[in-house]
Amino acid sequence: MHWSLTLVTGPVAEPISSTAAKVWLRLSHTVEDALIDDLIQMVREQVEEHGIAVMTQTWDLRLDRFPSVIRIPMTPVQEVSSISYIDTNGDSVDDDWLGVTAVRHPGALAFRSQNLNALSCWTKRTWTDSAPWSGW
Repeated sequence: MHWSLTLVTGPVAEPISSTAAKVWLRLSHTVEDALIDDLIQMVREQVEEHGIAVMTQTWDLRLDRFPSVIRIPMTPVQEVSSISYIDTNGDSVDDDWLGVTAVRHPGALAFRSQNLNALSCWTKRTWTDSAPWSGW
């Protein structure tokens, strides 16, 4: 399966302020403030390259097919705001009726089995709200 992940809205702040970093580093001068800010951002971005979002952000995940379980490559997942797909007629559909069953860590979501009949390209599986994740 091919997929792409695109950052839509980045974090509004860094996980630590330069002031807090300077206290920890025991620095009182301002000569290296820009360097400290750059290093904080670089460390956050390095962590994110491994699929861990340190701060709240919005991502767009695109898949070339619609599997019964979608693994979300960025974690932790706070919310799935929308799910859109192309139906068998080639029309774009953005529906709430898909019924997200679970959002877990690491990021993954599955759909209630009664909705699977609507999409012929899915592999049918049965999931309940308390079903454990297995087989991956």
